[in-house]
Amino acid sequence: MRTILTTNTYQTASGETRNFETDLGANVGDWEVNWQGNELPALSVCDTVADLDFVNGSVDAPSQKHVLPVLYRIFTKADARAAKIRKMLGDVVAAIGIDPYWTVEGKKLALFTRITKAGLIVPAENFEIAGGAVEAEIVYLVNSFEF
Repeated sequence: MRTILTTNTYQTASGETRNFETDLGANVGDWEVNWQGNELPALSVCDTVADLDFVNGSVDAPSQKHVLPVLYRIFTKADARAAKIRKMLGDVVAAIGIDPYWTVEGKKLALFTRITKAGLIVPAENFEIAGGAVEAEIVYLVNSFEF
């Protein structure tokens, strides 16, 4: 994610070249939740528990389908404006869309990636913006009983 977000430009699905609107890619971490003030804004990529199922529900299937939820959590300073965080959300969504198949050395690792939620984080107790989040699901196949 850091590599994608720091390239400054990307191509849309229609082939149009666009610029990322923020510098969010400067600080990207794997499950990092303790960012220092001088490191903000920052993005933490958090994979959680995957749902698993046999392909077509058959216990004899050679493959299992994994649906891996991933939370892309945007951390910002307390005075961050909603408009700026929305631009960061747009950059994260665009970065995910660059390669929704997670291609490595020409091989597509995922069947697809689907964004399920995106928006501002607003805790109910104080109704102040606490950052942003994009939730996605990465769907892929693995050999049965392998991780």
